[in-house]
Amino acid sequence: MESIENKNQADLSVGSVLKEAWGLVSGFKGSFFAALLIACIGMGLAQMIFSQILGSDGGFAKFLASILSNGVTIFLSAGLVGMGIRRAQGQPVAWTDISMHSDKFVELLIAGFLVSILTTIGFILLIIPGIYLSVAYILTIPLIVDKRMKAWDAMEHSRKVVTAHWLSFFLIWLTVGVVVLISAIPLGIGLIWTIPLGCIALGVAYRRVIG
Repeated sequence: MESIENKNQADLSVGSVLKEAWGLVSGFKGSFFAALLIACIGMGLAQMIFSQILGSDGGFAKFLASILSNGVTIFLSAGLVGMGIRRAQGQPVAWTDISMHSDKFVELLIAGFLVSILTTIGFILLIIPGIYLSVAYILTIPLIVDKRMKAWDAMEHSRKVVTAHWLSFFLIWLTVGVVVLISAIPLGIGLIWTIPLGCIALGVAYRRVIG
């Protein structure tokens, strides 16, 4: 893996990243939305099942149900992120890729829990640390699904790499968010293009700094 110093030369300008991502949206939408539909159904079923089984048995059981439901959400979201990475890397993408990282479920669950705890603490501490960590950990899931890293190793590597490009990642994240928000205004039709765009944009940024 390249050194962090070499990654400092990566082009992460908003225009460049979004332009490349936009060029990759065509031919990706069908697989992406099929996988997204499966993810939404899976998240809904997980929430319902765990709540029914554990949600009525007291405080700890409800907490456990929440953790397991969040784990399924993180796992399925990681599948979508992995599809964006594969598209950005020029690899074939299929809707079945949503479950190709099943062996990393535990690491994804641990990472999701730790990132949530640390960013929440950061927001409590005058907000700014929380904003920093929210961006700094943005490559955690991509590193777990693509480089097969352990949760804490992925978090630390993401933090170190992203810190060298923190403002660029923040601006990409902010711009994508604004674009998605605006595209939702005319009956949500624009989301057909902008949601896959955001997924691929993360993959493009990831590829440029990680390889």
